[in-house]
Amino acid sequence: MRRCARPAHAIAGVVLSAMLLTGCSSQFDGDPYADNAKRAPVGIMVDASETDQVVLAEIFRQELIRQGREASLVREDIFQESKSGRYLNPNGNFYVGCTGAFLSVLNPGEAREISKDYRKAQQSSQPGGEDYLARTHIALMSALPGDLAAVEPSSATGCEDAEPKLPENFVALYQDDLLDREERQSIASLTKFITRKDISELAQEAEQKGDVAKVVRTWLHGSGTKMLDEEGDSDSSGGSDLTGGSK
Repeated sequence: MRRCARPAHAIAGVVLSAMLLTGCSSQFDGDPYADNAKRAPVGIMVDASETDQVVLAEIFRQELIRQGREASLVREDIFQESKSGRYLNPNGNFYVGCTGAFLSVLNPGEAREISKDYRKAQQSSQPGGEDYLARTHIALMSALPGDLAAVEPSSATGCEDAEPKLPENFVALYQDDLLDREERQSIASLTKFITRKDISELAQEAEQKGDVAKVVRTWLHGSGTKMLDEEGDSDSSGGSDLTGGSK
């Protein structure tokens, strides 16, 4: 008995359907950030005049490279100016800075309001129980453009000369679809667990040796690796669950 040959257009239809199903499956499986993340190089914008910030940026850079991402430091001014005010430099997609300094650019009015209360609390002999770091961070999250995300701020502080006076804890902002889940977890863990002492010691050593990358590489192979093994705030791209105040 002869078998009837299946028409070519029917075969093509079956193949096309299979391809569409496969495409739909891959679209919804796994990390929704993964495809975008693997295409874009990470440009970490950092103030080159601030060694402590450069150290933190270099820690992030080396950790991302360890995970297979292309990452580099962009040593330009984080903020640019126009007639309408200051804004984040578009030459980067990942920014290292401090809570208050970022808020002062993204929502200067809110920054001034919080600073007014913050100064009063600092000058008071009986400061209230308000957590100004949490308040500043929540305001920063609300002020972020829709295409940016942020980790919870570090306990380590910097940006001492920033105005108006606000809690200035180190924090990283990044393009929302830039990092995949593992990368976001590692950045959040490093930010959360690194201390002011860690950063100060690394910055001092880097200035003495003139090699930030080498100093950071040595540290990451020791203390930094332990931080990544800690169970912490694995994906802090919104909100604030801070419990400690700024000191």
